[in-house]
Amino acid sequence: MQIMPLSDVRYIVTRLPEDVRILLESEWSIMLSGGYIRSSIAGEKPNDIDLFGPSYEVLKANASLLGSSRVGSRLHVTQNALTLLTSNRIPVQFITRWEYTDPAELLASFDFTIAQALIRFVPTPMGQIGPMSHVGQQVTGNWEGFVGDRFYRDLAAKRLYYTSPVRDEAAGGSMLRIVKFLKAGYNIQIRSLAAVMARAIRNIDASCQDEATVRTVLTGVLREVDPLTVIDGLDMIEEHDIEGE
Repeated sequence: MQIMPLSDVRYIVTRLPEDVRILLESEWSIMLSGGYIRSSIAGEKPNDIDLFGPSYEVLKANASLLGSSRVGSRLHVTQNALTLLTSNRIPVQFITRWEYTDPAELLASFDFTIAQALIRFVPTPMGQIGPMSHVGQQVTGNWEGFVGDRFYRDLAAKRLYYTSPVRDEAAGGSMLRIVKFLKAGYNIQIRSLAAVMARAIRNIDASCQDEATVRTVLTGVLREVDPLTVIDGLDMIEEHDIEGE
């Protein structure tokens, strides 16, 4: 995990909807993470704002609070999130499927490195004002951001690098995100694609416990595919298969 440059923190925070920024300054346990940060840094139009927190109760209370300040908003509830929908405004998702208090744990939970970024507001003792701070009537604190070690280089290359997250995560969702990202001009190397497929196979067949072996086998199978027939965005360049590249 690395510290996000202050210039990027400032850029993202100043572009957040004012009511979302105020919410984060008021509820310090909630963190902004995922696609909004990636899209903002990459110069893309964000689809939504993803917020993570320590418990369902905290997230639901703040989703209701934010909704009460938005005329005509409604809260859409699924097993994964509470999504605040308001006409002509970007949706705000309070992710409830997983609970997080630690930035490093949250970053590690994302399936692709280009999503491993977060920003939060941290209260500080009165008088200790930093370069990216906010001082209100009852709150003093600083904005800070963190990214995964590969975030910036993979985002610059528009590369999907699968992290094989430890969380109980559906590989089917990762496959759908791959399709979305490929349409947006991103690319994925066969090792990462094989890793997602290996996770999916293991989820289907509980007897496939050795996910690493399945990934290796699938990588070999994918290499045998005629490069002229593979889907757009699937990069067959061998040198990118090495871990850590």
